[in-house]
Amino acid sequence: MFLSANEQSGRQGGTPLQKKLFRPIALLCILCLFSIQISATAIETDDPKMLVPVGRCIGIRLFCEGLIVTGFHSLSNNGSLCFPAKEAGLQCGDIILKANGRKMESHNNLSDALAETDSVSLLVLRDEKQIELTVKPVKESDGKKRIGCFVRDSTAGLGTVTFFDPQTNLIAGLGHPICDSDTGITVPVREGSLLKADVKGAEKGMVGAPGMLIGSFPAQESIALLLSNRSSGIYGITETDSYFSVSDAIPVAEPEQIRTGEAEILCTLSGTEAKLYSICITRVSNLNDNDLRDFELRVTDADLLNTVGGIVQGMSGSPIIQDGCIIGAVTHVFINDPTRGYGIYVGKMISDGMEELKQAS
Repeated sequence: MFLSANEQSGRQGGTPLQKKLFRPIALLCILCLFSIQISATAIETDDPKMLVPVGRCIGIRLFCEGLIVTGFHSLSNNGSLCFPAKEAGLQCGDIILKANGRKMESHNNLSDALAETDSVSLLVLRDEKQIELTVKPVKESDGKKRIGCFVRDSTAGLGTVTFFDPQTNLIAGLGHPICDSDTGITVPVREGSLLKADVKGAEKGMVGAPGMLIGSFPAQESIALLLSNRSSGIYGITETDSYFSVSDAIPVAEPEQIRTGEAEILCTLSGTEAKLYSICITRVSNLNDNDLRDFELRVTDADLLNTVGGIVQGMSGSPIIQDGCIIGAVTHVFINDPTRGYGIYVGKMISDGMEELKQAS
């Protein structure tokens, strides 16, 4: 449900940077990092939790922690085809953290490391474990050394903010991780930012073909620092609270308060302002387990159905409100029925967000 916009991959060893442009998004951004003081008292308060449901779309710009291996290509070595990276043991989805002891922050870093030596030691993250591999670059006819793999060092896209915590300036969105489009792995965050987005319209969802929001990031203005990309969503922190303080804070529902029946989602289908649309919660699972598909829901709002057909890409993170409380966020759409989807319980997002704040403080 995260709508990918402009994902970059590089052919290493001197071949051109590959750019995968997704037509719904025109991405213009400037990364703005700033220091933030976090109050430990605010993080650990025992007061009833109150959050601002946001529902606004934002642009997400993420720079990877390391280089994600997305594929392989052959090289010519004295007239014979070879696959140095693959033969060395690299796999799609591996994350190259270091090459010859040097941190990898862009595809150019790897190209430089290959040019300096005839044998490269790689520190690779695979399935949450670090391994070391040695690969021998091949010098091709143009004089440049390559190992025959594609890597990605950044990604960007469009998503929806679930809530803003006025006590801590925490922002949470998506309700699911940003995954690499080629390998499916959760993209690790080195640094990133959130940007103002303007929704221009949407492609309507149909059976077998989910729709998508169409938007742009015209302001070139970072409004929040991206802290992490987790299984439960993305988390950030801001000093520009006015963009997220769109309404009064409302209570967070306890698990026992949540029921099947009428509810609403808050999302943006045009411009920058979010609106409420009616849905029905059709199933509530055990909210204390590790499954992030905590609700099944069905869109009942005529305007939402007529405009986009139900749930579309880019709406992930839209807050779900029931009986005056925030209960969760929309996360996925059913491929065979765009009027139906899943949601995550907001308590799981709050818990992960508080953990991120403690690590950042």
